Amino acid sequence: MGEKIRIEAETMEAALEEAERLLGKKRHELEVEVISQARKGILGIGSQKAIIDVWSCVEQEDPVTEHSNRKDGFIRIHDGQIEVRDPEEGGIVPTLIVGQHLQVIINGENVQQSQEVSSRDEILLIPHCSEPEWKPSLRVTRDGFQAFLAIKKTSGAVYEVKDGGPERELVVTARLARTIEPEIALEKIEEYLRQAGITFGIIKSNLQELISCQEEKEFLVAEGIQPVQPVDASIQVVFQREDRCPLPAEEEENRMERVILHQVISVEPGELLVEVVLPRPGKPGTDVKGKEIMPREPKDILLVAGPGVRVDEGQRKAFALISGRPEISGARVTVHPSYTISGDVDAKTGKVIFKGDVNVLGNVQDEMSVEAVGQVVINGFAANATIVAGGNVVVHRNIVGCTVRAGGLAAICNKFDRALVEMVETLAQIAEAAGQLLHHPSVAGNKDIIRVGEGVLLKMLLGSKFQEVPQRFQESRGDLQVLLDSFDHPEFKDLDETYTELGHRLVGNGPLGWKKLEEAEAFFTTFGHQVEQVRVIIEEKASDQACLTATYVQNSFLESSGNVVITGKGCYSSNIFAGNDVEIKGMPGVFRGGEIVADGNVTVRELGSPAEVVTEVRINPEKILRADRVFPGVIIYAGARVERVTSERHGLVLAGD
Repeated sequence: MGEKIRIEAETMEAALEEAERLLGKKRHELEVEVISQARKGILGIGSQKAIIDVWSCVEQEDPVTEHSNRKDGFIRIHDGQIEVRDPEEGGIVPTLIVGQHLQVIINGENVQQSQEVSSRDEILLIPHCSEPEWKPSLRVTRDGFQAFLAIKKTSGAVYEVKDGGPERELVVTARLARTIEPEIALEKIEEYLRQAGITFGIIKSNLQELISCQEEKEFLVAEGIQPVQPVDASIQVVFQREDRCPLPAEEEENRMERVILHQVISVEPGELLVEVVLPRPGKPGTDVKGKEIMPREPKDILLVAGPGVRVDEGQRKAFALISGRPEISGARVTVHPSYTISGDVDAKTGKVIFKGDVNVLGNVQDEMSVEAVGQVVINGFAANATIVAGGNVVVHRNIVGCTVRAGGLAAICNKFDRALVEMVETLAQIAEAAGQLLHHPSVAGNKDIIRVGEGVLLKMLLGSKFQEVPQRFQESRGDLQVLLDSFDHPEFKDLDETYTELGHRLVGNGPLGWKKLEEAEAFFTTFGHQVEQVRVIIEEKASDQACLTATYVQNSFLESSGNVVITGKGCYSSNIFAGNDVEIKGMPGVFRGGEIVADGNVTVRELGSPAEVVTEVRINPEKILRADRVFPGVIIYAGARVERVTSERHGLVLAGD
C-alpha cells in the first residue's frame, strides 16, 4: 500500500479529483476510504465538507507464479472480474468475505458475511449505486402573497469493485468511483409549483438561481400583487383654518390678553364647521395561487349634529346654529355655549354647573366646584376645590389641594381601562405562580393543601408577592361606579357582579373558597372575558383626549384623558394620571412626592428631592421618561422594568420594556 493522505473538499467529486492530482494516479488506481460525506446544510448552518483517506494501489504479482508451489485455493479480482482457484489435494478451500459498498450473490443467493467458494460457484459482484436526489420544500406566507422554495440536494454515488488478491481469504469491497450531482430542470420545478397550486407571479430568475445554489436555502419563487387599500372618508375641519382667525389689532400692551383670547376658538351662527372628504375604493389584488383578493370596503362618515349644530341633507357638511366653541368627537359635531364669571367662584356664586364652556376671570375658592360639559378656563388660582370638565382645563395660576379632571368621563374611562388591563394580567400571573407552587417539591404533599384546598396557595401569594393587588382592586371600585351611573349597558352590570365577588375573594380567607386552582382560573377567565366586552365600550370614549394645563400644583389630584402640562415651578406631593403625555417644563420644573401614571411619554426637569422623598413614575412599554435631574428615592416603572434610583443621576432617558 502506498502512502495514505487525507483530503477535504466541498464535494466528494472535488476530493477525488484532488487525490488524482496529488498522487498522479488514475481513479481506478486509487484506494479510497470515505471518512465523511459532504453536507450542504441550511443557509450555511450545519454544512460539512467531504473527507477521504486515499492511497495508491500496489500491483499484485501474477497469482499463478506466486501460488505455483501452494496447495491452498485462492481468490483474485481484476478489472471487476472474480477468479477462484480450487485447492490442490490437502489444500484449504478459499473464503470470500463480503466488505462494504457492494452486493455479493453466490449461486443465486445473497451473501452478507463470509463463505467458502469454489471455481464451480456462480459469483456476482454488484457494486452499490445511488441515484442523485432533490427534495423541494415549499412555504407560503399566511397572507398568500409570497411563496418560498428550498431544495435539499443529495449527490448520487457510483462504486466499482476494487481489485484484490490472490488471497485464500479475500475481503471483497467496492470503492467510490464518482459522484453524480442532481440535475434539476426548470420545467420540473415549475411543474412542482403548479401541482402545489402556485400559478401566479412566478419569478423565473429566482428559480434559476435556486437550481444553481449548492446550499439548502429559501428563495422567493412567486409573489402576488397586494390589493390597493381604499382611502377612508375623513373629516376636514374648516373652523381651524388659520386664514379665518386673524389676530385683533390691539396694541403690544394687550399681547397677553390676545394669547388668552386665542386659546378658545369660537364660531358664529351659519358658519361652516366641517365637511366630509368622500372615501375612495381600493383595487383587487391576486395571491400566488391566482385567487383574486378584494380590498376591504372604505369606511364612510355621516356627520351627526350635536347641540348647536345642523348638518345638510347628505350629512356631509355641518353648520353652527349658535355662537360658541366648536368640538368634534368622532362624527359628532357640537357647538358649546360659553358662560363667563367675572369674579371669583365662592360662597356668593355657589357651585357652578354648566352645559358648555366656563370662563372664570377670578379664582375658585375653598370647597367650591366648577363642572362643565365643555372646557374650563380659570384666570386665577384654585384652592381646595373640585374642577371637572368634559374638555380642556386651564388654570393660569396655582392649584392647591384640588381635584381636577380634564376630559371628564373620558379621563375616568382611560384610567379604568388601564386598571382593567393590569388586573387581568396580574390575575394570570397569580394563577401561573400558584400552579408552579403546586408542583414544586417543597410544597407537594403539604398538609394544609390537602386539608383546606389549593386556594391556600393563592392566599399565600396574595399575602406576599402580590400583597398590593387587593388594595389596587378596591382603588378602582369608585371609577367602576361612575361608569355604571354613566353607561346603560348590561356588560357593566355583569362586570360589577363579578368585580364585587372577586373583591371578596382576594382578601382575608376569600381565596380558600377555591378548592382547586382550576376553579380560580375559570373565574379569572370569566372576569377577563367580561373585561374585554366592557373595554370595547369604554375605549371609544377614552379616545377623546383633553389637556390639563397649570402653572404650579401642590397636594392635588390631577387627571386628564390627554396631556398634563405644568408650565411653572412644578408639582409637589400630588398624583397625576394622564391618558397621553406629562410635561413639567417650567423653571425649575420639579415633580416631587406623589405619583405620575402616563400612557404616553413623561418629560420633567427635576424628579424627586435631595431628601429622598418617595416619588413614583409609571409609563407603558415603548414610552420614554426624560428627566434632567433625578434624586435617590425615585422609583420608575417602565413597562415590565422597575428602576430604583439610589444615587443622583443627570440626563436620564429611560424607555419602557
